[in-house]
Amino acid sequence: LKINEYGLFRGDKMIAGETEKEVFKSLGLPVIPPELREDRGEIEAAVEGKLPHLIELKDIKGDLHTHT
Repeated sequence: LKINEYGLFRGDKMIAGETEKEVFKSLGLPVIPPELREDRGEIEAAVEGKLPHLIELKDIKGDLHTHT
């Protein structure tokens, strides 16, 4: 297999690449959020089902803005 910015290829035939979701599915992985794509073990964590939970809007309880 070969992967690049155009898709996932087997030889010269593209087997996935219309969407990121399609590429991850073809590789047998859950979608890895862009925020975690740092080449710091995220693929291994995805394989093990141990991707961390990212903060979502519903997790934010308040906002603080100050000036000094």
